[in-house]
Amino acid sequence: MADRTSQLFPRILIADDLPLNIVMLEYVLRSEGFRTCSARNGAEALAMSRAEPPDLILLDVMMPGESGFETCARLKSDPLRPIYPVIFVSALDDVKSKVRGLKLGGADYVSKPVNGEEVLARVRVHLRIGENNRALAREHKAQIEALRNAQEAVLVRPEDCPEAPFAVFYKPLAGPSGDFYDVVAVDADVFGYFVADVSGHGVTAAFLTSAVKALLRQYTGPLFSREDTMRGVDAVMRQMLGEEQYLTACYAHLNRRTKRLSVVSAGHPP
Repeated sequence: MADRTSQLFPRILIADDLPLNIVMLEYVLRSEGFRTCSARNGAEALAMSRAEPPDLILLDVMMPGESGFETCARLKSDPLRPIYPVIFVSALDDVKSKVRGLKLGGADYVSKPVNGEEVLARVRVHLRIGENNRALAREHKAQIEALRNAQEAVLVRPEDCPEAPFAVFYKPLAGPSGDFYDVVAVDADVFGYFVADVSGHGVTAAFLTSAVKALLRQYTGPLFSREDTMRGVDAVMRQMLGEEQYLTACYAHLNRRTKRLSVVSAGHPP
């Protein structure tokens, strides 16, 4: 319910040391349906934004204690801070001050004395931009999660292959990646254990792991030695990999009848 309320009635934090400026901005914003809260200095603004993050901050530059520039720098350096725009509102209207504010991460800069319609226009623009960015981030996260789930779905699990007992811990560092393993039955007594890493991360690396799985299954069986399997995978992957991409792999055959383990390792060039 809180998220829905924020979308309909965004909450604006006004940080200014002059009560008259706060009253004027609150009147302009509330008359258009925005919710407001206020702080008299940078320390208060920081504390309030951490306790209940606003959707946008209108930040004065010249305040007692630390300046609005310093407050903005502290806000932007906080790794736990949600993403919301900061608009400077200041009597300092020289180009140097405006550039400094923007370089510190400010989304916009409004000169005093303020014009109510200008403030509303800029607030609305940056709230829309923020919402669009959040929507894109949610969509991107969903796509990455779907791709990651699809990638993990092609991985064999111990319960899928009980005749070749094995244990595995698989946890890519972030998002889709080129990490891959597989377990295949070569014949009744021999099982192949394959571990590989396609260089890089993201969609391309994840796609290539599916290709590696298909190739491994194609070149596994009584007709192929361990070396034949690796050569077959290598021959096709050379044509699929881009420049400066490579595949590092290790392939082991375990003969459960003779208790013999043999390994072929293939690394990328130095």
